[in-house]
Amino acid sequence: MTRRRRMIDIYKVEPYSTDEITSIFKAVKNSEYLVPVVISLFTGMRESEILSLRWSDISFDQNTISITKQLSRYTGEIEAPKSASTLQISPHLKAFLAKVKESQQSLQDFVCIHEDGSTLTFDNLKQLSKAIAEHGIKFNFRNLRHTHILTLKEEVMQKRLGAILQTL
Repeated sequence: MTRRRRMIDIYKVEPYSTDEITSIFKAVKNSEYLVPVVISLFTGMRESEILSLRWSDISFDQNTISITKQLSRYTGEIEAPKSASTLQISPHLKAFLAKVKESQQSLQDFVCIHEDGSTLTFDNLKQLSKAIAEHGIKFNFRNLRHTHILTLKEEVMQKRLGAILQTL
């Protein structure tokens, strides 16, 4: 098997079903992994962008998250993102993040942290995969991004089709 073929197999897109998402939420409900999982499902952000996310990147007044940096998987350093952008956040995500921020008040500026205030890393997210696998789900963090994109695509398509139907 060629290297290119192996890479395609490794990153096969497999969005999660509603039942799988429910199981994932149950698996991470009372853990430090809940925050990155929720952010990914609601925004489609990459692991590296979520792990480098600071509270100063979130505007509760404008309902946005600014992607201005990412955590390097190889060096562990903060660097420029693959694509800088600003995302609108839903009222549900805004309310969730407000609760998280309030509970972390005195710790630090990073959003995804352990109970002791230290930041989550890629190695921690590997543990997340193992924890979710115990619930019978083959988990890959990247698939949260694909699930978000597929869900968005379905919503947009339904709106467009609804608009077309109204004109008939």
